[in-house]
Amino acid sequence: MAKAKPQPKAKSGPKPDAAVEPVAELLQASGAYGQAQPVSELPFERAFEQLAELVAELEQGDLPLEESLARFERGQALAARCSELLESAELKLKQLSQEQGGGFIETDFEPESDE
Repeated sequence: MAKAKPQPKAKSGPKPDAAVEPVAELLQASGAYGQAQPVSELPFERAFEQLAELVAELEQGDLPLEESLARFERGQALAARCSELLESAELKLKQLSQEQGGGFIETDFEPESDE
């Protein structure tokens, strides 16, 4: 009869194939921004305010790596949102002006002075 081979002891700790938590879950788990509103739904002022807060937190340099990365990634998304909203506002500030030949050209909007 063959002897049964001893089974190796199970190692404690995370399994090598364990999934890494997504950044959004890390932010919520750390309590950062509580129930964070999706970046795509934020108005410019709130997105800019959150971005400024994140920059200040990251500049302090005392956050754990995972939280720093989570805040950095949210900051990237907030910066993109602010840029998107500014570009949209800029497009709204264009006007069509009639050329001498009868066609139209797009020009920057300049409000009429009240003088």
